[in-house]
Amino acid sequence: MDQPPAPADLDQFDLGAHSQHVFRLYGGEEVRVVDIRGADGSSDPDVSVAFKNVQLCGALSTLQDYATTLTELLAETEARRMQIEDYTTVLVERRRADRRATAATLPTRASLMADDIATAVAAACRALPGWPNLTAPTGYPDGLALCIVDSIWSMGVRYGAVENVLREYRTWLDPRQRSLADRRSATELVTDIETAGGPAAFADLVKNHGRTSTRNGVLKSEAVYEAAIALSRLGVTTTSRLREVFAEPEVEEAWRRVHGQRSGISWHYLRILAGIEDIKADRMICRFVATASGQSAVAPAAAYRAMHDAYDILRAENPALTLRAIDNAAWQSQRRR
Repeated sequence: MDQPPAPADLDQFDLGAHSQHVFRLYGGEEVRVVDIRGADGSSDPDVSVAFKNVQLCGALSTLQDYATTLTELLAETEARRMQIEDYTTVLVERRRADRRATAATLPTRASLMADDIATAVAAACRALPGWPNLTAPTGYPDGLALCIVDSIWSMGVRYGAVENVLREYRTWLDPRQRSLADRRSATELVTDIETAGGPAAFADLVKNHGRTSTRNGVLKSEAVYEAAIALSRLGVTTTSRLREVFAEPEVEEAWRRVHGQRSGISWHYLRILAGIEDIKADRMICRFVATASGQSAVAPAAAYRAMHDAYDILRAENPALTLRAIDNAAWQSQRRR
C-alpha cells in the first residue's frame, strides 16, 4: 500500500479516487470510503466514510470543518483534563447554591482553557530573542507577485527552497525589469508564467517542481498561476489594493479555491508579506504554541486563536508590538530548532 499522506495533506486527500476502497491513516488505522456522490466535477461532494464503528456522512467540506474542530477539542481536553474535571465540580456546586445562575453568568470551561493557553503563549513570546523589540518581516510591501510566489511555495517546505525559487525568478526577468521584481503585480506574474511557457515550464525555470500536496497535489507553479489569475479577476493586482480589500469575503474565498490553499494558511501569509497585520498558523507556529502550552499538538485554528489572544495580553505592556512581529519571532525560533 502507498505511503499514507502527511497530516498537513489530509485535507487535500482525493476521496474520489478511492471510492469503495480502504486507505490507512498514520498509525495504520483503516478508513473505508463507503460512498461518494457528485465526485465528478464537484469540488465539494457528499461523502460517507466509516472508521471502526463510526460512520460519518455529509458534504466533504462539512466533515473537514468538523474534524478540525474535534481535533482542537481533543487536544485541549487532553492537555487540560484535570482542570476540566476540577472546574466541572465547582460549576455544579455553584449551580446548586444558586439556581438562578445561568451559563451566561458563569465562565465556560473553553474560555478558561483559552485564557490559560494565551497566558502561556504570552510568556513564551516574552522569552523570544530580541524581546520586547521584535521586528516584523520585510515582506514585499510593493510587490504582489512575490507575495503570491512566496506564500504558496512556502507551504510545507524549508524556506531555503523558497529563497532559491525567488532568486531564479528574479534572475530570469529581463535585465531591465530585474530591479523592479519587488514591484511586480499579480497580472505581471500571470504574464511572466505564460511567457515562460505555462506553469510547468515556469517550474522548470525556477528549478522547483514542488506540489501543493504529496498526493493528488498540483505543481505549486500551477497554484501560483491560479492564485494570480483569481486575484486579478477581482481587480486585486497590487499590494496596496490587497490592503484595501483583504477583509472582503470574496477575496479570501477566491484564494481558498485555488488548488491546495483550502486551509487558508497561505492566505494569512500572503497578507503578512503584503504588510497586513496577521498570524499564519503553519507548522512552525503550531509547534510554538504547543510547546508553550504543554500540548503534544495544536491544530492551526487553535494556534491562530492562541497567538491573537497572547498578542492582546502583550500589547497592553508593549503598545508598539505588532502581530507580524510576534509571528516572525515565534516562527524564527522554531526554524532554528
